[in-house]
Amino acid sequence: MHSIIFMLAGLLFIAGSYCGRKARASFLASCIPTGGVVVAIKEEQQGSGDSVNQVQLPVVEYELDTRLRFKGEIDVRQHNLQVGDPVEVLVSRDNPRIARLQQGKKEMQLLLNALMALGVFGFGLGAYLFDPSDYSVRFLKDPFTLACAGLGIAFVAFKGVPMARQFLAHGPVYTENATEGTEEGP
Repeated sequence: MHSIIFMLAGLLFIAGSYCGRKARASFLASCIPTGGVVVAIKEEQQGSGDSVNQVQLPVVEYELDTRLRFKGEIDVRQHNLQVGDPVEVLVSRDNPRIARLQQGKKEMQLLLNALMALGVFGFGLGAYLFDPSDYSVRFLKDPFTLACAGLGIAFVAFKGVPMARQFLAHGPVYTENATEGTEEGP
């Protein structure tokens, strides 16, 4: 039974990596690079529960038709950014209010590669440990376990499948993260 869980988790990680790669490629294909400047640094707390980190995010200003600002997704301390530093900004052709930092591209690619490696490892370990002669469905005789499995399958069928179809058919949907450039920032 544990081997099946490893195989399913591996497939889930592989699918997550694939969808992330598709979303990232879709955004990169529909964006134009432009120059921007770090105009401020905002300190925020990210995380939940006992695991809360202080991060310093850059407020970046760029100009296409109008002057726009957005809060970057990378920590300025890790990239040695300061107010006044020039940065490369990727802006959507369809909507100039959707922007990302070029430097965040490398971190996302590393994360997607790690997710793919974990998926391949988990699926491979599950396939290696799988023994068809030892496989039994004793756990399905328990009504509580059967109900939980049924609810899980129903949730995936009613929520996950339509979301996956929407994503595969139309690609990712990005939210606007840039506002008109003001002295206060975004």
